[in-house]
Formats: sequence, C-alpha cells, structure tokens
Amino acid sequence: MKFDVLIIGAGLAGTNLAHTLLAKGKSVVLFDTCSLPKASDAAAGIINPITGKRLVKTWLADSLFPYAAQFYQALEGTLNDTFYHQHSILRAIPKGSALSERFAKRAKDPAFMPYLRGGHWFPPALVQGNPHTPAFEIHHGGHLNISRMLKQSHELFRTKGILNQSEITHDEIEIKSNEVHLRGYCASHLIFCEGAHSAKNPFFDWLPFEPAKGELLDLSIPGLALAQALYQGPKWLLPLGDGLFRLGATYAHDDASSAPTAQGATALLGDLAKMLMPEAFAAIEITKHRAGIRPTTQDRQPFIGRHPDYPNLHIFGGFGSKGASLSPFLAAHFYAHLFAKEPLLPSIDCSRYAPG
Repeated sequence: MKFDVLIIGAGLAGTNLAHTLLAKGKSVVLFDTCSLPKASDAAAGIINPITGKRLVKTWLADSLFPYAAQFYQALEGTLNDTFYHQHSILRAIPKGSALSERFAKRAKDPAFMPYLRGGHWFPPALVQGNPHTPAFEIHHGGHLNISRMLKQSHELFRTKGILNQSEITHDEIEIKSNEVHLRGYCASHLIFCEGAHSAKNPFFDWLPFEPAKGELLDLSIPGLALAQALYQGPKWLLPLGDGLFRLGATYAHDDASSAPTAQGATALLGDLAKMLMPEAFAAIEITKHRAGIRPTTQDRQPFIGRHPDYPNLHIFGGFGSKGASLSPFLAAHFYAHLFAKEPLLPSIDCSRYAPG
C-alpha cells in the first residue's frame, strides 16, 4: 500500500504534523525511534506570546496563538482528554530594572495592546514576602501538557495501525523518482521531524542547528497556594495543582547530553531561593528532574521544506523552545505547500541555507 506521507520522529512536531495531515484526509505512517531522547519528553510546553528581556512579540503571534488554541481544543475533543491550559503569565518587574520602561513603551504600542496589561502586584510569596513588587500580565498564554498529549495521540495512532515503533537508520531510506521506500512502506513524501537529532541527519546536515540544553524541576512546595498562571521572576514557576509546581528553565549550548545535571538543579534552585520565603524554600521536595535538547537554529527560525536534490524528502523542525506555539500553524502551512503548491514563508524555508 502506498501512503501519502511517512514521518520520522514522533515528538511534538511529528505528532502535530501527523494530526494535521490526517485531518486533511492524507494517509500517514509515523515512525517513533524510541531509543532517541526527545526534547518533547522534557519540554514544559509553555505558550507565551511576549518573551525575553526586550519584551519581543513572537513572530506571527496574531496568527499562531489563536490557531494553536483552536488546534489543541479540537484535539482534546478527538482524544477525549484535557492537556491544553489557557492562562495568563504574570511577570515581575524587579526594582531598578529596565523592564519597567520597556513595558511602559510596549503597553502603548497598538501591536502589543491585546497582549499586555499592567497594574498588578507579584504574589508576595514569590518575592520573599514583599507585597509591593509590581508586575504585568501577558494574555493569550498558557501551557500544553506535552507528555499527556503525546501519550494519547500515540495510542490513537497505534489503534489506527499507523505508528511504527522501531529503530531505523537513514541509510535504510530508498529514494526513487516519485516515491520513497522505508521498511516495507512506500510514500510520495518522507518528512524528518527529528528535533535536535536533525543536526546529524546526513540529508540535512548543512542546516545550521544550534541545539540548546534545558533542564526543569518538578517540585512539591507544601503550603504555597497560587492562582493558575505562569509566574515569571528570575525563573518561571508553574502551579500544577495539589501543591506541585514546575520550575524552569536552564539554557546551555555547551552540554550536548540529555541527562539531568546537579549543576542544572543548583542553578534552578538558586533562583527559586531568591523568590521564596526561607521556610517555604526549606520545605521543597524535588519530585522529578528532567532535561532535553531544544532544536534551536542559528537564526532562531524553523527549518521547513524540501531537500534541494531529493524533492520527496523534507524537514519540519527547528522550533526551539516554541514548538507548542509554532508547530500547529506551521503544520497547516506546510500541508498547503506540499499538497496545494502554496509557497513557504521565506523566513522558514530551509532552502535559505541550501548548499551552493
């Protein structure tokens, strides 16, 4: 049987792409290389339209975030589960910080007005009891429980018989004039969704990936009660319910290992100690320590598109820490490119780095 698409990589990007193609009536087989660590296994799934010290609005935010909300809500219905959580992000403005001036400027910009609102105080419990730390609210944010979404998605794919969980190598791929063969499957297109492992893909090793390691801690903090939001101070803290929280994240280009480190935990807890009262910090229990490699790129834009010499081979990746926000919209955009011949946005087209 010939399929429309084979997808290698069953993390967030590959799974969202598979859902998109299936919803459009395309036949898909998804290959999950189980032994390779996925960034999705350790990703927090934060959805944040305004980021960084300079309060930068995410590229295509006005399209990306409404589309992502619609996509995940529809997927919750399909999978009969809840894993997408919309909530605000509350960001502290430290005393003497340039962030105050930047916020004031952004808040007057019509392009930012739907996303920003001032006049808040950061919870005293997160600024060592200080009741007068100003903060601003970021709207249209939230988080995706990626592990839950992937588990339910893969179960659905398994029941459909389109999830192949086996180890494959790139030299097994047989490329013909108008189709691709792999492990007995034949398709018109093969798409690599390998995350940071794409940097070692021999077909796309010319793309300038700059992987960045990130570490997270899941914590029990007895007695700390916070409303549902993401709280951003020196690090961000996400309430999970029942006294459980997620703390993140580190960012490092000099460690290619996906293993959690003592240094990562120390850095995270060191920043949390600047936030909590001493008695609350003393009561912390680490319940889980996770690490992953983000598939970041040199120009901080995704890599999507065809191989310059093998038009049946494609890549869909390079989403960095914004896979939960970017991948639903860009999966639909990529579908339109593959099957309706619509041009890719130049800023994400992998041909921008094609050799020669």
